[in-house]
This record gives sequence, C-alpha cells and structure tokens, in this order.
Amino acid sequence: MNPSPSERFEAKVERITASGCWIWIGALSIGGYGKFLLDGRLIYAHRFSFERWRGPIQDQRVLDHICRVRPCVNPWHLRSVSYQTNSIENSLGMSAIHAKKTRCGICGSDYVWRRDRNARTCPTCNTKKCREYRLRNLERLREYERRKKNDDQHREA
Repeated sequence: MNPSPSERFEAKVERITASGCWIWIGALSIGGYGKFLLDGRLIYAHRFSFERWRGPIQDQRVLDHICRVRPCVNPWHLRSVSYQTNSIENSLGMSAIHAKKTRCGICGSDYVWRRDRNARTCPTCNTKKCREYRLRNLERLREYERRKKNDDQHREA
C-alpha cells in the first residue's frame, strides 16, 4: 500500500527541539528550500507544511521563514507576507536597503509619501530643487525677453 502524502512528508522531516525547526532531509532546491513531490509535481515542502497545518496561502502572498532557516518546514516558523514585505525584510540588495530608509541622506528630514508620483520624497530637498529650477528658468526667461526686445528694436530701425 502506498503511503499518504502526509506520511511521506513526515518521513523526510527531522525535528530539532533546541531551535524548534523541522529540518527537511529530503531533496533541496538550489536555493536551499525543501522540495516535495505531490500529485506528480514538485512543490516546496514548506508550502505543503503551511497549508496542511495552518490553511491555504492567500493569493499574491509568499511564505517568510521567521527562523531564517530555509530547509525548515515548521508551519509556526512561517508567516504569510506580500512579495514586497518579503523582499524588503529579507534582502541585502540595494532596493531593499533604500526602501528601509526613513530619512533623507542629504538633509536628514523625514521622507513624505507622494501619491501623485507613487514615491517618497524629501520635502526640504524638493523645495530647494524647485526654487533653484525656478531661478534658472527665470534667468533664461529674462534673457529671452532682452533678446526679443533687441530684435524688435533692430527691426523697427
């Protein structure tokens, strides 16, 4: 008689009492996550474990290992989070590093979220940039008006 998926799963788990992790001793992916064959297709073992003991994983959500041990399949060491939360909290990439910043690196002001741009900005630096832009363009506008006035005077003469 063939063992059930739950029995096959349990046969490939080693429970470590000190940390509470359930380490997957079966096949691992290149990234170090457990792989499990279910109904003819490979799935991640931690996803099977979470769905078995805690329920379905919502759409647009991924599982985050709270213990930071990739082969751990303990469903209580996993939490369902958004892709964005997972990448920000668990990444050492530049986008994650910048996303964690709350203050401007130039002036130290708190960032403000701009809905119209769907981005954060520093109000102090933004005001300064806008003021400098207006001054540059004001000088260009005055130069343009001087040249136009001179051209008009030459045409009349």
